Amino acid sequence: MRKALLLLVCVLGFVHLQAQPGPGRNHQKIEAMRVSFITTEMQLTPEEAEKFWPIYNEYREKVRAIRQSGNELDKPVMDLSEEEARAFIEQRMDREEELMRLKREYYLRLREVVSARKLILLDRAERKFKERLLREMQKRRQGQNAPPRRHKK
Repeated sequence: MRKALLLLVCVLGFVHLQAQPGPGRNHQKIEAMRVSFITTEMQLTPEEAEKFWPIYNEYREKVRAIRQSGNELDKPVMDLSEEEARAFIEQRMDREEELMRLKREYYLRLREVVSARKLILLDRAERKFKERLLREMQKRRQGQNAPPRRHKK
């Protein structure tokens, strides 16, 4: 029953994504694959998934905002004064501390929805998904760079 429900969600998500025009389509497709993969890896029940995903998505949005707020160097490192370099490092460490506080806050919120064991599975599933996504992207790039095949007559 659970597998059938998950399959239905994936199929409906895929059909919905196929109807989406524009450049954001790939991002939406990847996000749908992420949801499906993590849901399966964590073995979330439909009830858990219903509560888990809004909290987790909120967490990811906040992480993204913190990371985007980070300042990038606008000149080469060797051109920075010692004071500028120290300020850059301090800002970076402040961001890391903020990310850790956020992670702890959302860990406590998610723990109310799923078990600690499933939260460990979440961490592993996120890493596995990123690895698979990177491998798939590398395969596609290699396929694009390969010389065209010649058909035998």
